Amino acid sequence: MNYSNARKPYWLQIALSFVLWSFAIWCLAFVAFASSYACPAKLTASLFKNDSCVDAWQQELMARVGCDVTWLEYIPVRRKLELLKNGKLDFAFGLTRTKEREKFGNFTNDIISHYYSIVAHKESKALNITSWCDDVMKDSDVILPLGSFINEDVDALSKNSTCVKSVIYAPLSSYQAAAMLKKKRADFTFISNVMWNRKIVESPEMLEGLVFLDQKLWLDKVALLVSKKHPPAFIDAINEQATLLLEESETLCGFSKIESDKSIVTNEPNQENKPKY
Repeated sequence: MNYSNARKPYWLQIALSFVLWSFAIWCLAFVAFASSYACPAKLTASLFKNDSCVDAWQQELMARVGCDVTWLEYIPVRRKLELLKNGKLDFAFGLTRTKEREKFGNFTNDIISHYYSIVAHKESKALNITSWCDDVMKDSDVILPLGSFINEDVDALSKNSTCVKSVIYAPLSSYQAAAMLKKKRADFTFISNVMWNRKIVESPEMLEGLVFLDQKLWLDKVALLVSKKHPPAFIDAINEQATLLLEESETLCGFSKIESDKSIVTNEPNQENKPKY
């Protein structure tokens, strides 16, 4: 009994030392883990063209993440992707998830969604298209925004245009495609419902003479594409702050919010409203 009582303080010291060392190691691990969420220095990204609402949102998002970003003027999608590949841009907002893009960047969770439909000038034969690759479509000219991705079927038109008479490219955006369509340089193009609705309010003259076939052909979910040079912790921080920021409003600049923060399926056709395209 005396021996046991005499050894008790020694074992107590060992136990206390073990607890203190464990706590110290845990603290170091926590600090290392927390520091991995520090925003990378000297980030560079580009603004959207004629979309101050989306620009304000992405600037607020990165401010909440704690990032100091140099914002360049608008860069067309194709050039933006090249800069991401080369590491000269750190991230880009508003891009659709594709296997090709995932080769050189990592996507955040999907953030917003919108859908695409056909737009044609009011005298266009394309208004009579009833199914994908039907005789009317095969005899029609289409305008595609250069570098943009809408859907695998649409993307295939640029590689093998057997389903259209010819493909004409709009170098900058869907807005430019609409302008070219007004001049009857082609029969139809594809435009987002959000872009259409916004321009109807802001610049109705831009869409005068055009018809939006509200068929909800493809649901498009978009996110941020982040350069692979950044660690996963950076994307986690963006996802966390994006979720919190989205909770503060019903929509994001007219786009629908993604309800599930883990949604990764994009460009799914709306089967209920989608004709046989």
